[in-house]
Amino acid sequence: MRALKTYRRNPDYGSGAFRRRIRLIHRAGAVLGMLDDNNHAIWVRLRHAEGAITAISGGFHRWPTTGCVDAEIPLQSLVGMSAATPLSELYHGLPLLNCTHMFDLAVMTMRHAGRPEGRRVWDAVVPDAPQDALVASVELDGALVHRWKLSGDIIMEPAALAGQSVVRRFLPWAQAHFTGDALEGALMLRMAVFVSLARRYVTDDRDRPLADFPERHGVCHAYSSPRFERSIQRAGAVVDQSNGVVEQPEPRFSW
Repeated sequence: MRALKTYRRNPDYGSGAFRRRIRLIHRAGAVLGMLDDNNHAIWVRLRHAEGAITAISGGFHRWPTTGCVDAEIPLQSLVGMSAATPLSELYHGLPLLNCTHMFDLAVMTMRHAGRPEGRRVWDAVVPDAPQDALVASVELDGALVHRWKLSGDIIMEPAALAGQSVVRRFLPWAQAHFTGDALEGALMLRMAVFVSLARRYVTDDRDRPLADFPERHGVCHAYSSPRFERSIQRAGAVVDQSNGVVEQPEPRFSW
């Protein structure tokens, strides 16, 4: 892949891990979702009434490109939707218009709106895998939901899931195999495995124009026109989470 040749190898790869934590808080007709990982620190807040989303906003504490900063704008298409909108409908075309990670967080925040008031914490970890064989796991409130052994992008264990790619046609497969928390955890772990590949390289040692990566054009909000032509990939955006997730504070707003 041409884009990867732009980056130098991470000399620390093999001794660390990618970590992603998602915190969800439901209180007084509002849900706050917060995502922290090596490459992002994102928040989404929504309000809901009678099962429907009435308002939504989002923002960043840390973000990889200058094109990310207005990513809450396309999220407004979720206003008016039922909090129980099927995943197949939500993920039909909308992710390409949105920041992939802010959209995933918004979907989990919508799901939490349908639960009683309270808090939950998801944690995914993907250890470095110099030999392309890895064991990735995701927990909910400290309880294991999934642990997958993968070779490349293919699940090898558990045996019941063996042979499925975490890249190709993953959503329909996951919906056929999982429901509820198991489905949410599978989607989160799949994305953690994908983003963890960035740990193999030093991607933030200098500013780079997004136009240097023409093969990425159209893959998400930041990499779509007109942002693609004028935005840059930001230096200093990555924070190593190998020793534990660095949580950003809750954004200030009135519940």
